[in-house]
Amino acid sequence: MLEHRYTTLRITGDQLPTSVVGSFPVEVGDEVLGRFLVEIDLPADYPNALPTVREVGGAIPHHLDRHNPNGRACLFHAAAYWLDGYHQKPFSVFLEGPVRSFFLFQCCYEAGVRWPHGEQAHGTDGAVDFFAERIGVDVDVAVRCIQRLQQPWPLSKHELCPCKSGRSVRRCHPRLLNVANRLPRSALPTLAAGIEART
Repeated sequence: MLEHRYTTLRITGDQLPTSVVGSFPVEVGDEVLGRFLVEIDLPADYPNALPTVREVGGAIPHHLDRHNPNGRACLFHAAAYWLDGYHQKPFSVFLEGPVRSFFLFQCCYEAGVRWPHGEQAHGTDGAVDFFAERIGVDVDVAVRCIQRLQQPWPLSKHELCPCKSGRSVRRCHPRLLNVANRLPRSALPTLAAGIEART
């Protein structure tokens, strides 16, 4: 699970749930920009549920501006875990991708260097922006799409598109079908809590 470059991390148990703990290095080329003490919890249903990442050394304030509310690292919108296929990739890819990016952002913040990749809002606004980008719609249509995804029945390619165009989903916004098919049904109701406030 852990490749040779993560010799400062260890797995605490041989059965799920378990945790990966230790020092996470942030490297650019041969230079180590920083090291962060971490606890990464792998739930009982991992990899079908996303891990929880915490910085436990006190190096990152528990603040939204640092994407670290309540000490839990906000790596990405939760839906990205499935839409980007991290549940089907080796754990090392998760470390190299969103985990490394989170801590690289922290290094940039401390150095006063502007993060070049943009930042997503938190809460409902962030959820709307995330789905608007993934589906390729404006925020008003994204709200209607999220509301449809939260319904208890599966999205059919033949049903009328939530954007109210009068066309079927597959002929109007097929990317919505892709999102619906890749997200687990169990996750959908909680991916955009409070979305009704946007209507």
